[in-house]
Amino acid sequence: MWASACPEYHYIVPGLEQAVQLFKPTVEQYPSLSRLLSRVKPQSVINNPYRLIAQLCNLVLLEDQDFPLAALLAKQQLQHHFPENSYWIQAVPVQLIADRDRLLLRKPSLPIGLTLQEQERLANQMLNHFADRFKQVLVTKNDGWLFELQAAANIRTVNHECASESPLDQMMPQGRDKATWDLVINEIQMMLHMHHGEQAIFNSLWFENNGCLPDKSNTVSNCLHTEECSMRALGEFLDCPVTESVETCIDSGKFSKVIKYDDALNQALLNQSVTDSESSLRRVDQHISDLFSHLKTKKISSINFYPANGLQFQFTGRDFYKFWLRNLPVEKRL
Repeated sequence: MWASACPEYHYIVPGLEQAVQLFKPTVEQYPSLSRLLSRVKPQSVINNPYRLIAQLCNLVLLEDQDFPLAALLAKQQLQHHFPENSYWIQAVPVQLIADRDRLLLRKPSLPIGLTLQEQERLANQMLNHFADRFKQVLVTKNDGWLFELQAAANIRTVNHECASESPLDQMMPQGRDKATWDLVINEIQMMLHMHHGEQAIFNSLWFENNGCLPDKSNTVSNCLHTEECSMRALGEFLDCPVTESVETCIDSGKFSKVIKYDDALNQALLNQSVTDSESSLRRVDQHISDLFSHLKTKKISSINFYPANGLQFQFTGRDFYKFWLRNLPVEKRL
């Protein structure tokens, strides 16, 4: 019998479906990934990685509200100086581009053309201009600007990556305060135009991930392995040990779940790097091969694989013996 005391392993790889469509990986190129996807039937799960990890740790979130990533990032920065019961919203510098009769959104690659000091000056100008809406602003290196709100924003937003290269009509903030935030965004665009004109690398701010810190009284501490900054903020809030060593998580014997969030493939795709994308795919395949070894030696009880497209593939010890199922190309399983 397979051990039940050893931890479940949850492996989240955003960008996999897009990479598969682009590169059409064969069974011979990625045997472990093909084996995992071919031998188990997928189940439907939450396709937002942040909400998925929150669910794995028993953190309760309302479906009709934003994931409060801005508050988590602010908490990570301010630590003990974080104001209780405060509301935050994330503002990502973006470029809005006219395409015939519509607008498209693109996130400029870092750096965005301004030093952190220049961004802070500009952000503080906006803070003063919108004093009735914003209390304070934090300018981060990788996560945009974090505004503390004077009051809760009754809007639902869309992540900039989901809105990228799409018509923006249905992507703008929705909800009771939509009209107010449309005006804020228009005023910000005018301020940015006055600040650095037509040559700006970014000409707007995209607001997303608003809310306050959720109640974590019933959460379960699991081990989280990630190098992604905003996901580390979630792990720290959940009191999950955030480590760069998967082996340490597995061998500790302290956790019922070990969670790995691997954003390297997604970032390579966003940077349009074929070499890095293929290299990341190979690392995913090798990691799954290592997990098969851990499963055979009963270090873990199951492999739960998430391509971050709303599917979960759960592989357990008994699935090794499904010899009648041949390995299929990855693209046929996603």
